Amino acid sequence: MYHRILIPLDGSPLGESALDVAVPLARCMDAALVLLSVPDHPMLEYYVDQPIVLADLRVRDAERASAYLEAVATRLRATVTRVETRIAEGAVADAILMTARSEDADLIVMATHGRSGMGRFLLGSVADHVTRRVSIPVMLIRPGPNKPG
Repeated sequence: MYHRILIPLDGSPLGESALDVAVPLARCMDAALVLLSVPDHPMLEYYVDQPIVLADLRVRDAERASAYLEAVATRLRATVTRVETRIAEGAVADAILMTARSEDADLIVMATHGRSGMGRFLLGSVADHVTRRVSIPVMLIRPGPNKPG
């Protein structure tokens, strides 16, 4: 039985595909959904050399992420009793792991971007980092139709 389900969202329809699985699961188990966004621009420091501008960009990213999560949460509250939102900073995989611990999540449901080969090597895999370092179950939703065959 799950009580708190963490769903990392990146603002994309692909990321939101995790909700197709997490929402029915939350309803069935009367679990809380914790929606997480980690605004991430790893190269931003290389392009912006003025600290005040950099700080302003990060504040704006956090505000956009918060507005996005609230819109998703509002939509979900029509069918799920408890929906919470969280914004985290830092490397995405680390932020997911820290949030899972701090929120006492007992399941993570997240979409994968489906990269393989060179794309995965160059960009890394957040899902891979999370699954290798977390002690709770992780349900990965692959891109494309997730309909039973």
